[in-house]
Amino acid sequence: MRSRKLEILMDANPAGTDSTGDCSLLCPLIALLLFFAAAVKLPAAAQETSSLVTTKTVLLPGTRFATESYIIHSGHPGPTVMIVGGVHGNEPAGAEAAGNISHWPLKTGRLIVIPRANMPGLDANKRLIPGLGTNLSNLNRNYPMAKQADNEARGELAQAISLSGCMDH
Repeated sequence: MRSRKLEILMDANPAGTDSTGDCSLLCPLIALLLFFAAAVKLPAAAQETSSLVTTKTVLLPGTRFATESYIIHSGHPGPTVMIVGGVHGNEPAGAEAAGNISHWPLKTGRLIVIPRANMPGLDANKRLIPGLGTNLSNLNRNYPMAKQADNEARGELAQAISLSGCMDH
C-alpha cells in the first residue's frame, strides 16, 4: 500500500488579517477531511470497532500549557496521522474541529489528536501565546523545519507536541 502524506504549505491567516470571504481556512479543512476518507470511518457508517483503543493523556500537566491529547489505535496496521488544533488562540474553529475528530473511529492505523494546543491563547482569544517572548509566542513557527539547522522544536509546548507525534504509544 502506498504511503499517503498531506502537507498544507499555507498560512491560513498570515498577519492576523481577516480571512472572511476566502477559502484560506476552509480549503485546508476540506483537504484534511478528504485525506481521512480512506483511513477513517465516520460515526454514521457501520463497522466493527472492537479492537479500537483510545488513550487520553495530558501534555505538560501542571503547567499553564497543560492540554489533552488523544491517541486512537485502530488495532490494524496503517498510517499514523496527527491533528493539532487551536494553534492560534484567535482561531477557535480548528480546536473545535480537532475535538470532533478525536472521537472518530478508525479502520486502520493510528490517529493522534491535540485539540487545544495553545490553551493560554485560546483562553485569552489571542493569536499568540500570552506572556512569551516574540521569538516563541507564535506556536505555529516553533515546530521543527527541514531547513532549520538543528531541526528541533523551539519552546516547551512545541517540543511536547512534536514528541507526542514521534513516540510509539
